[in-house]
Amino acid sequence: MKTDFTLKKTALALALIGYSMGGAYAIMTTPTSTIKGTVPTLLNGTGIEGVDFSLQQQDQSALTTGDQISLEYIYSDIDGDLDASTVQWYAVTPKSTIPLDTALITNTLASGASGTTGRSVLKIPLSAAGATTFKVEITAISATGDPKTGNKLTIEDITTNKQAHPVVIPGPVKIASRSVLAGIYDSTDTNFDTNLIGHATNPQVDKTYVFKLWADENADQVPDDKSPTGDLTALTSYTWVLTGTSASGDANGDKRTTTADGNFLVPDNTAAERITNSKDGAQGFSLAVDYNYK
Repeated sequence: MKTDFTLKKTALALALIGYSMGGAYAIMTTPTSTIKGTVPTLLNGTGIEGVDFSLQQQDQSALTTGDQISLEYIYSDIDGDLDASTVQWYAVTPKSTIPLDTALITNTLASGASGTTGRSVLKIPLSAAGATTFKVEITAISATGDPKTGNKLTIEDITTNKQAHPVVIPGPVKIASRSVLAGIYDSTDTNFDTNLIGHATNPQVDKTYVFKLWADENADQVPDDKSPTGDLTALTSYTWVLTGTSASGDANGDKRTTTADGNFLVPDNTAAERITNSKDGAQGFSLAVDYNYK
């Protein structure tokens, strides 16, 4: 028995195409726009957008150079992108707002993508002396993803921080003794190599001596910089003092001289007796400087 089949042209064409393509080829559509995540956010301890501040100070009655101000935030990125936020600190004085050197700022990024804490700690530098408050700019940024940059939070005054509890700064920032190094030098020591304070070298009658106050931010008893940048002497008012006991023991104590804000010539016996009330004049006494900040 003979059987005839009729196959339409369209069906035959589709069948042939399918046979030739097999199962290894697929047709891709035109792509969509790129996939976006969400921006990171920075939260304070109450769970709203913002940061928290705290102070670490040696003297509770004053904020001084070398004290620390800490900023903390809780990092949140629901996509799983890690923290790369940036922080900039400023000292605010009655005259200006000063960006602070990042060398004295320690930033610690949050360790996880959500719910972990990031921190920025400012060690108050000498350049912030006289500041009445501090300003901070912090931008929420993620290390990966799209978009990466969230909101920039600007706290103009950390004592009136609207995003969280403010901190109290007790008066203008003072210069702490641990941040500076006082020096007395022979006037011929123009490189200021030998600081006579605590040194075995004896000052001499009829020689001239120079007072310097240097920046010593790391408190290592070595001037940070002997250039005009590191020389803080102009910030002070000072008076030379003969202190201790005369060579013969007929006078002792602190004998203030009339030499202020300048170099000191150790006087001979006649002139020095008017200061020390000793026949030894200045001999036996030590040199010291009494200084205050202007």
